[in-house]
Amino acid sequence: MASLKSTLSLLAEHENVLIALLEAADGLTMSELAARVASPRGSELGLSPNTLQRMLDLGLVEERPGESVYLELSLPLRGFLGHLLRTHELVTPEAIRGYVTEIDGQGRALATAAVEQDSQAAVLALERVAAAIERVRNYAGANHGAILERVLRAKAGADGYSVRERYLRINALWQDYLSPLRALVEPGEWAHASFDRLGEILMQSREVFMAFGVVADACERVRARLVRMRAQAHGCYADAYRELLPLYERARRQNLISEGCGRWLEHLGRHSALKLAGALPVARVSWQGQFNDAALAARLAALARFDPVAPPPLADAPGQRPDVVSIGRLRTSLSQSAPIDDLLAWLAAQLADASLGELVRAYVALTPLAAPSTGSERPRRALAGPPRWPHRLSSAGHRAPTVTPESLPELKRVFAELRRGVHLAVEDGALYQALRSHERDYAQLFAALGFELIHHPHQFFYLRDEERDHAPDGMVQCGVFMLILIDHLQDQGLDVEARLFDGSFDLDQLPHLKQPRYQAYLRQVRITDVGGLENIAQQLKRYGFAELRGRELRLRAPAMRFVDLCLDARSHLGQEGPPATEGAAP
Repeated sequence: MASLKSTLSLLAEHENVLIALLEAADGLTMSELAARVASPRGSELGLSPNTLQRMLDLGLVEERPGESVYLELSLPLRGFLGHLLRTHELVTPEAIRGYVTEIDGQGRALATAAVEQDSQAAVLALERVAAAIERVRNYAGANHGAILERVLRAKAGADGYSVRERYLRINALWQDYLSPLRALVEPGEWAHASFDRLGEILMQSREVFMAFGVVADACERVRARLVRMRAQAHGCYADAYRELLPLYERARRQNLISEGCGRWLEHLGRHSALKLAGALPVARVSWQGQFNDAALAARLAALARFDPVAPPPLADAPGQRPDVVSIGRLRTSLSQSAPIDDLLAWLAAQLADASLGELVRAYVALTPLAAPSTGSERPRRALAGPPRWPHRLSSAGHRAPTVTPESLPELKRVFAELRRGVHLAVEDGALYQALRSHERDYAQLFAALGFELIHHPHQFFYLRDEERDHAPDGMVQCGVFMLILIDHLQDQGLDVEARLFDGSFDLDQLPHLKQPRYQAYLRQVRITDVGGLENIAQQLKRYGFAELRGRELRLRAPAMRFVDLCLDARSHLGQEGPPATEGAAP
């Protein structure tokens, strides 16, 4: 029998050989070993036949079964070196389940021994239970270490996998190797229930064998092993879950983006860009006249749902002139009567013979003066306070207060930008802050005008035109451009979202016109040359998706709309395109 000192010295002397065999899961021949390792004393292997035979005799190295030319490390040494070097191998759920099943079986054997008061059978069962508990503990630690090792490699981008392959491997970690750890610690799981039963059996057996001090002490020690194993398994699971969950969610999202992008491009290759236009709603409105107070007042007056009344015909005779209501006279009367609870009823009494059109005109003009206020200075504040936007009248006679250009900062500029389809983000300064600070008021105002104000989770705003079914051509061209860019990035195995917004893109280095497949997609939106590509870059800038400095294109947060387009591909395209495969979180 070799001494421990001589065996450890042998291992240390031939460390390079052992490491090479540890890294080769299928073993190595002598020539492969010579090619992969070098002796510290020179270029030769330094593994003599006598030394090799000694390793074989000690059980450190074995011949691979059926192939004597291949050498491999023995399983105990592989596990020992892996533990020392923190090189962990994943343990399958079947292996852990097998040892938990063994724990169940030995627990029943211990219970039977307790009933029969057979101390020898109890000692044998306790030894086997202790060995199975330690294996489960070691396997839990091995899975924990292996998961963390692979998580770090994936975070560092050192795995060299494509987006799809990385997701499948991380999903396998999640489904196949984290789930056994969960089974060990979560109440209601099969392993957790087995451990509970074993704990009860050990306590009962200790009481039964109290007269046999050795057996009772063994029961207590095994129960302590069980408690330690469960505590370590819980810590391993919590740590591995905390590390793997963000990576899993990120890989799953990247896979969905990749898959959605592929669906859209596959659809574009076979059909037109019509569905893409419907999936990118945006306001693109050109109203006649400028967006000033008078134009907005006219627009909101139209929303009051009053039937327009033609003015009476003009006549030459002074006595036949139409009676036009004097707003100045009414303003004087109102200042003496303010505040008014119901302005419309007050006007109806003052203008009993006026036409409905004049009544509405007076109501719109005088509403700011009729605003209620409190305190001793009520009349003065009602007259001197900032004008408020007129109440909007519905066909049912209800009144809903709206807002004024004075109460909403940057209203004219904000609307002028949003109605052109521009997306306002943090970089837009005052316009974005005005929307952020008065989002609800802006949303109500735009809803009255027939628009929906969208506040994206990535902190930008844009308008959707409720009457427009399809995006403008420029928006569709931006969509095709971005789908090609996303497809190119995921082909390189990059994190699409991180790369899109981290750094810039050189227009001369873009892949859009360098691959026939991408050129075919661009032809769907009438882009065939560099000039067309440059025009799309200008469109991206015009809509607020990007900044353009010379030939450098830098994407802004609103470009997340195209990532969302990929994530929502199924809802827009149904079952078209390649089938999807997704893992479910445990």
